Amino acid sequence: MPFHFGDEDLVCPLGSEATEEEAGIFYPLTPVEFYREIIEETGLSPVFVGQAVPPRYLEMLHTRFPRAQFVSSGDPFLDFLAIRGAKHIVVGVNSFAWLAAWLSHADRIFMTVNGLFNPMQYHFVNL
Repeated sequence: MPFHFGDEDLVCPLGSEATEEEAGIFYPLTPVEFYREIIEETGLSPVFVGQAVPPRYLEMLHTRFPRAQFVSSGDPFLDFLAIRGAKHIVVGVNSFAWLAAWLSHADRIFMTVNGLFNPMQYHFVNL
């Protein structure tokens, strides 16, 4: 495993395995302000894992969280294992990250209610 996250890290997986045809309103990017709220509430240090996001979004994250770590192994499976080993995980609309969090032994998992995970937007999913 390329990364080991500590008890003070808030692991924020980036990216989605959705193809361009699948993306859209059901697979939106996690709002930057959602991350801000969780970081302020918990006092944890954000670590963004992965890189499969638009450059403008990544720039917004860097600007909003200048002290955050940004890491990627370049191998989705290794990133998955690293996320799975985290104590605190933020799950956006990304089944890759959701599965890693579900299989983890995390103390806290924060999940955005957005896109596919929002029954008001996508009523076919019953969480």
